[in-house]
Amino acid sequence: MKITNIGTKIVNVGAVAVLPGDTSPELPDSFKGNPALALFQKKGFITIDDGAAAEEAAKAEAEKEAAEEKKAAEEAAKKKAAEEKKAAEEAAKAEADAKAAAGSK
Repeated sequence: MKITNIGTKIVNVGAVAVLPGDTSPELPDSFKGNPALALFQKKGFITIDDGAAAEEAAKAEAEKEAAEEKKAAEEAAKKKAAEEKKAAEEAAKAEADAKAAAGSK
């Protein structure tokens, strides 16, 4: 977990002092859920990057890519089915034309 000081005062977290505009080094997990940090965040003094946002973004991106791949596969299958149907219709027409030509001789 890291915090970024977006306020105008120094923020101390344990033994770490975070100057305005700076980001802390990785903080221990014991600070997650800390009510003082939550209050500072609520008041707009800090932002908290606990890694969950990055994980959620990666998961959302993976889901989006999977959905796009699925959609592309479905479109390819539809296109292939339409081409096969058209080829079958053309073959049936050619066969009917051949029978009609043979029958008129």
